[in-house]
Amino acid sequence: MKNYFYPQTYLFCVNYIFILLGGGLFGCSGLVKKMATNTTAELAKEGSQAPYYIFDYDYFSKALPGNLLFLESLRANSPKNSTLFVQIIKAYSSYGFGYGETEMMKSANSLGLSEISKFSHLATPWYAKAVKVGDEWLKSKGSSLEKFIQIGNDESDTKKYLNSLFKKDDAEGLFYFGQAWASYLNFHRDQPELVLLLPQAKSLIDFACEWNPNIDFGACDLFKAVYLLSRPKMLGGNPESGENNLQKLRDQYPQNLLYPISYIQYVLIPQDRVSEVKLLLPKLLSQFEIWQKQISAIPVKEKMLSYDERLNLFNAIAWERFQILNATFLKTSPNVSTNMNRKKK
Repeated sequence: MKNYFYPQTYLFCVNYIFILLGGGLFGCSGLVKKMATNTTAELAKEGSQAPYYIFDYDYFSKALPGNLLFLESLRANSPKNSTLFVQIIKAYSSYGFGYGETEMMKSANSLGLSEISKFSHLATPWYAKAVKVGDEWLKSKGSSLEKFIQIGNDESDTKKYLNSLFKKDDAEGLFYFGQAWASYLNFHRDQPELVLLLPQAKSLIDFACEWNPNIDFGACDLFKAVYLLSRPKMLGGNPESGENNLQKLRDQYPQNLLYPISYIQYVLIPQDRVSEVKLLLPKLLSQFEIWQKQISAIPVKEKMLSYDERLNLFNAIAWERFQILNATFLKTSPNVSTNMNRKKK
């Protein structure tokens, strides 16, 4: 298992290297500066998994914007660097889902989770930014989102278009571009002209997942499940298949606690299966207690449980959402002796 710096430490180190390579060379040419930026972009790519190891939601919510600002400053010096586009699009989209949508749940909690759409403004700016950067990515390749939309829904034409512009290393960026676009459109379901674009957003994801079906521990399958659950049957929805897909993800990644939380969010709550929610939450608490022991253990005279620490961020987000669900359906605060359960202001 690789050890990565925490994002703030990592940000300082990469920024320092950038200063040495670029800003420290007085009178350096634009070419040297661009080379320094591209070198730093590759270093940033190598360390891009650092956030996965974060086990604290508040730390994640405060650390990622700083990283984004730094990546954007690099992109300003190298506006056609695909490595930076992939990282920035992923970061904005992930922040919209991990932070924005979790904050939506918190805000809706007092009104009831059925009112969550009233607080979409907490997530949509992050998704919108990811889509805008995606459009700039397309423009850097001589195209644009507008031109992509003009292709329509023909699968063959879509694949031909994307194959002409991108390579397999771009799959992750295309996935999160599509995910951000689809999420943005989903939050604007009251605007039919936008909803009609959803199949094209999905086509970006389908294409990316053909190239790399193993993005982020089942992200492709999670999107497919949520898509099937959220769409009307006449528009391609299939609740039964969506539920089965989510259940398979729970079985495939038992240590990723975001999947049972997603099962509650996207299956049980919309179908008003409250009794099942109340049965599942206490079982989940015991799994969070195991996770707490795993992240607190040290490999010195201590039996380490088999656990992939890259799941920490997923579980930190899941823990935050679990507390909201627990307070809503069981009217209790989970009793876990960890700093994750600190009092909220």
